[in-house]
Amino acid sequence: MSDPQVAEFRKQCDYLRDRGWLSKGYVYNFDEPTPEQYAVCRDMAGKIRQAGKNIPILLTEQPEEALYGAVDIWCPILNEYARNEQLNKQRQAMGEHAWWYVCLAPGAPWPNYMLTNDPVDARTLSWMQVQHRVEGELYWANTCFPGDVWAQGLPREWPGDGYLCYPGKPRGLTGPVTCIRAERIRDAKEDIELVWLLRQVAARRGQQARAEGVIRQAIGKVVTDFTHYSKRDTDYEAARRMILEEITRLGG
Repeated sequence: MSDPQVAEFRKQCDYLRDRGWLSKGYVYNFDEPTPEQYAVCRDMAGKIRQAGKNIPILLTEQPEEALYGAVDIWCPILNEYARNEQLNKQRQAMGEHAWWYVCLAPGAPWPNYMLTNDPVDARTLSWMQVQHRVEGELYWANTCFPGDVWAQGLPREWPGDGYLCYPGKPRGLTGPVTCIRAERIRDAKEDIELVWLLRQVAARRGQQARAEGVIRQAIGKVVTDFTHYSKRDTDYEAARRMILEEITRLGG
């Protein structure tokens, strides 16, 4: 980022800040850097800080000492998060943030959004977020189609990664066409939104300890660890029902 770019970026940040939108944003600094590229990440982070000190910087990498101070949101791939969970927790305790992502990896038995995974896996990942107190999830694309997804068979090297809906025009339809995976992800995000709502209501009622106990019980219905989790939709519905019933009990 050159100096004119810094000035332009600062202008854009001021525009977002004036409208109250900046708090919803972050900068995706660099994609999956190698150790040899860490210096570039640090240099870019410094220039981003020049443009706006409070703009969160996300990096698709696990916490690395060489990057400390240049990252606000650590976003490793799921299996790397699992391998370095304690370090991620330490960085969270220092005020940084932990996200994760999936793409072409990891494969089964890890949950993922690929066509080669069981459909229920698309709901599992969000419950794992609750279990591990992971604050966000990155997914790189929803409509990156590898050729004609209607006419071609399953691309072995790209089995659904990066596309969660389909182009309607080749089938005479207006707009994108949803898929089961996208609808399962929608259900999953509704699940964790209900967990968030329960925590908010419980805090107002002074019932946080009880609420966390209910949340742990609900998680226990669907997830054991990263590679052991329920494949039954009824279990996920039962977990959601537990959260809803507790919200209702608290008068939320």
